[in-house]
Amino acid sequence: MDEPPGKPLSCEEKEKGLLFIVLSHPCAKESESLRSPVFQLIVINPKTTLSVGVMLYCLPPGQAGRFLEGDVKDHCAAAILTSGTIAIWDLLLGQCTALLPPVSDQHWSFVKWSGTDSHLLAGQKDGNIFVYHYS
Repeated sequence: MDEPPGKPLSCEEKEKGLLFIVLSHPCAKESESLRSPVFQLIVINPKTTLSVGVMLYCLPPGQAGRFLEGDVKDHCAAAILTSGTIAIWDLLLGQCTALLPPVSDQHWSFVKWSGTDSHLLAGQKDGNIFVYHYS
C-alpha cells in the first residue's frame, strides 16, 4: 500500500476494524482564495491495508495559513497556522468552529488538548501558557 501523504497528527480509535487518522496536508497553499486543505481525515482497514480519504478540512473564508503543529482529541482538532492563529475544528461537523488570534502580538507556538477534559493549552515562545475551555 502506498502511504498516504502527510504527517500523522493523531491516531484515533479503532471502530469496527477501521482506524481513523488525521494527517496534516503537505500540499496546502498559504492562500485564502484557493481554500486549500489544512489537514485531512483518512480511514484505514488494518487487515487489508486499504485506505481512503474521508474529509478535507479547510480554513474558513477570510483566513490564510498553513498547518505548523496540532493536536487531536475525540472529535476536535486544534492547529497552529503560519499566521500565528490557532484554529479549532469539529471533525464530525467538518468545519472550523473557533479561531484564537495571537495574544500580545506573540504568535502561538504550542497547542495541546488536556488529557482529562476539554481544556486547550496554548503556549507562546516567551514562555506564557494559556488555558482555554472549549465546549
